Amino acid sequence: MLAAVPKITVNDRSSRNNPREKATKMKRIIFIPVIFFLSMWIQSCGPMQEATTVQNTAPVERVIEKERIINKPFDEVWQNIIELLAVYNMPIKNLDKNSGFIATEYKLITGVGAQ
Repeated sequence: MLAAVPKITVNDRSSRNNPREKATKMKRIIFIPVIFFLSMWIQSCGPMQEATTVQNTAPVERVIEKERIINKPFDEVWQNIIELLAVYNMPIKNLDKNSGFIATEYKLITGVGAQ
């Protein structure tokens, strides 16, 4: 004797038109994003945690150029330096052309033509 097996169809449209199933699906669709945003909000209210640990290292020693030899006549270099200081509005505190000494007020220059 063979038992009767109920026929199940994949495209059963009766479940799509059921208002209860639509409401349940709609609740699921709204519930998931609400839970996601609530969890993000709760995490943002918590204490901050360090993402990475900063290692303290010794600073890199930099070589400061104190003098430079320029293979041009002294008068030409002197005139160019005075003009450069004037272009960048660097006030000259003291200068002596015979010894080649120029003392200026410090001013940070960040680029060509910076004022």
